[in-house]
Amino acid sequence: MRAWAASGECDAGMRPRPRARRGIVALLLLIPQLTGCYQYVPVVDPQPPVGARVTASLTDRGRMDLADQIGPGVHRLNGTVASSTDSALVRSLRTIEYIDVPVPVNWNGGQLSVSRGLLNDLRERRLSKSRSWLMAGVAVLAVAGMSTVALTGFGGGSDSGHSGGGDTHQ
Repeated sequence: MRAWAASGECDAGMRPRPRARRGIVALLLLIPQLTGCYQYVPVVDPQPPVGARVTASLTDRGRMDLADQIGPGVHRLNGTVASSTDSALVRSLRTIEYIDVPVPVNWNGGQLSVSRGLLNDLRERRLSKSRSWLMAGVAVLAVAGMSTVALTGFGGGSDSGHSGGGDTHQ
């Protein structure tokens, strides 16, 4: 018995193969994709339901009127509907996208009442069934492929180890 194996460390044969580890990592990276694919679709109901995730760009007047509350140069508001009337939409803001800032700025639920006349292109986040089924199919194929590779390997080459026997040269 090797000294390092007797000390409690794993034998080299007991460690996961590098390909198996890569497969596990790939599977873990796919898990967020299995939660479904969403898309933003135009709001058809004049009053979107409370709690719906929505996004909207502002009109030029909206940028000017809301500059004191949320800053100048706002391009898009992202959040959930807190309440809705025919004339205004109260939103719990998640992020704000500014024209000159490449990354959305987190607002962590700050509420903002916006007149509907200041909003342009109001869209609601909806689950896309077709995209979700497509992603689920891709994930199943990926898992099947990784399992096959983990079990059989990439090639049909022979093992480098010898299983007993004597010298093959005569």
